[in-house]
Amino acid sequence: MDTNPYRAPTADPFGHSSAVSSGGVTEGVLRQLKGTKGWVKFMAVLCFLAAALMVLLGLLFLGVGIVGGSAAAAAAGDANPLARMGGMLGGVVIGAIYAVLGAIYFYPGIKLWGYAAASEYLLEDRASQTLERALNCQRAFWKFMGVMVIVMISIYILAFVAMLIFGGIMAASGAAAGAGG
Repeated sequence: MDTNPYRAPTADPFGHSSAVSSGGVTEGVLRQLKGTKGWVKFMAVLCFLAAALMVLLGLLFLGVGIVGGSAAAAAAGDANPLARMGGMLGGVVIGAIYAVLGAIYFYPGIKLWGYAAASEYLLEDRASQTLERALNCQRAFWKFMGVMVIVMISIYILAFVAMLIFGGIMAASGAAAGAGG
């Protein structure tokens, strides 16, 4: 959409830039988005690759856990079905964890790809609605990353507290065994 060449010139009494494209988006904004678009796509592709790798590793652990747990119990001559199930359970749990992590990696990739696509489209149509869509994808990405950081910090704190409690219990049981013997 071309600007009207017959429109009266406008002046900004506050000194803001008047280099505005037809959609209300400045050339500086377009330059900045063009400069980040390639890197954002690169990071989105890395998120997709990480998600696929995590899912594949999850399936691998699942298969190894099921087959390996049964084979290890059979090789040990243990006919107890609970022993076979115990070996399989570890692989299944690890496989499920990796599959969930893969799904978690997929979401930020979608948001980054949406941001890059909207930025690319903004370079063509220069509409402020497209800029809003791009910024909304970026907001959703950073909100997700912030929540994930809070979750990870919480997990680390809980793991640290659990290690302290477990260490205290082990030290107390060791001291009691040493005093009784």
